[in-house]
Amino acid sequence: MSPPAWKRQLAPAALIAVAAFLAVLPLVLHGCSCGHDFDFHLVNWLEVHAQFQRGVLHPQWAFTAAWGAGEPRFVFYPPLSWVIGGLLGFLMPYTVAPIVYTWLCLFLAGVACLHMVSAVGGDSVNQHRWIPAAIAVTYLGNPYLLFTAYERTAYAELLAAAWMPLLLTALLRERPRWLEIAIPVALLWLTNAPAAVLGCYGLLMLGLLRLVLWPSALRRGTITQFTLGTLFGLLFAAFYIVPAVLDRKWVQAAMAMVEGMRPKDNFLFGHTTDPLHDTVLWQASRIAVVLFAVSLPLVLLLRRDRRARLLGAMTLMILLLLLPVSAVVWHHAPQLGFLQFPWRFLCLQQTIAAVLLTLSVPSLTRIRKNWIMPAGAVAVLAATTVIAHHFYLQQCDEEDAPAAHIALFARGSGVMPTDEYTVRDADNDALQQGNPVWWIAAKPDAPAPALGPGTEMRMRVLGLPPRPEDVTWNTEHTRMQVLWPRSFWLIVNRRAYPAWQVTNNGAPVPITERADGLMAIPLPAGPNDVEIHYHHTPAELLGLVLFFMGILTAILVHRIESQHGRTPL
Repeated sequence: MSPPAWKRQLAPAALIAVAAFLAVLPLVLHGCSCGHDFDFHLVNWLEVHAQFQRGVLHPQWAFTAAWGAGEPRFVFYPPLSWVIGGLLGFLMPYTVAPIVYTWLCLFLAGVACLHMVSAVGGDSVNQHRWIPAAIAVTYLGNPYLLFTAYERTAYAELLAAAWMPLLLTALLRERPRWLEIAIPVALLWLTNAPAAVLGCYGLLMLGLLRLVLWPSALRRGTITQFTLGTLFGLLFAAFYIVPAVLDRKWVQAAMAMVEGMRPKDNFLFGHTTDPLHDTVLWQASRIAVVLFAVSLPLVLLLRRDRRARLLGAMTLMILLLLLPVSAVVWHHAPQLGFLQFPWRFLCLQQTIAAVLLTLSVPSLTRIRKNWIMPAGAVAVLAATTVIAHHFYLQQCDEEDAPAAHIALFARGSGVMPTDEYTVRDADNDALQQGNPVWWIAAKPDAPAPALGPGTEMRMRVLGLPPRPEDVTWNTEHTRMQVLWPRSFWLIVNRRAYPAWQVTNNGAPVPITERADGLMAIPLPAGPNDVEIHYHHTPAELLGLVLFFMGILTAILVHRIESQHGRTPL
């Protein structure tokens, strides 16, 4: 009797775990790579970890951003990466958490690829014991994934690479199943918004190509299952998607598309006025050449395979999207420009290359011995790890190292704002560093008073031990008690986002937004018991309703399919 399937997968999974460790070995030996997004993600993890400790299980507001004035970062940035990062802090110090996170993402990517290889390749591939694991190792060690891990430290996009194989597996089935499509679509949206956009565009492209290249008898089922899968995937992630879309009008989201961050500035081998930007762009361009140089010959080798022709057509479409000839598409296609960098489509192309490699196993094993692909996987992993160490690893300056960020976070002085998450009318240039938590003023636009004798009665100074009324400062329900002999303005070092509501002695109080975006609250003379609450917006509540509706409807549809004798997932 053969062992259960899960037992047969233990050895390949262990091999993938070892391969993922070897891929992060330069980080283990030399420390974290302080790549492009390293500061952003590490601060997110520290913030989320602190909020978890305070009992906030689904944070919305980043209190340390904008020098302590905060921003609604977690409303708009998908939750999975920062939830994992926040939880890692309970298990290990944050000096090593980024390395463990990177290993985890590479391991998950390898396991997902292993599932894809087994599903797509079938018996012709699975009969070769170590070849599926070899393809999975090649996938987790491919240059684009390590470029994402080392050079960019784009931790959310790195995690999204684990869901792409699941999506492509579902889309390539002879008879696709909606739930198998919905799950990776939802995971992509809950992990990384650009990856989710390109994943949905990939789904659309592959769906249209199937209608052209697939037998007509399967077209109706393709349309139905692809549509249901996309719809339910969006519903499963609606608690994030709906507020991220509807409440985007309250932040300066367009700042994500400044010069250098636009698609037209990032086509393959392009040039800008920024040499550092061009260096990264050319690195991505060289990786694109490698992936297409692998994919296109495999398409020719497999030209009689219907799935290979489908993926070949998709590879050509992706190649065109990476070239300036597609500028009009990037300008007009809905939300496509949100990707910023056309070469982000390599996140999908690396998965296509793994599928093509899977389909080529019967041909390659006839030409070569069975050991050639495992040996090739080891060679790829070794080569790309060396390349990542020498060309992608970003050495940390003293102020960028994890220990420095941890110390800065502990001091409570805050970090710089993120332009695209800044409240709509706030001016980051007008915002001062080192503002008190709150201060009393005669007019709403008054600057913070200078420190000196007596000011301790008029302000709560950032970094000093909190007074009893200030212990709830970095929470979604803040309470302050102020006694003042005449009417005054209470200036609060918190950005005036519409979700914040203020009451004084139990009655609602209007908020005046200053030029720097801070709250200015008018208060009368006498005792004032001021409370600042974060109220969930209508969009957040709508997202939750749609999420639960999607879950219940999916259960209902699944049961109906079962009762009618169809094969459910």
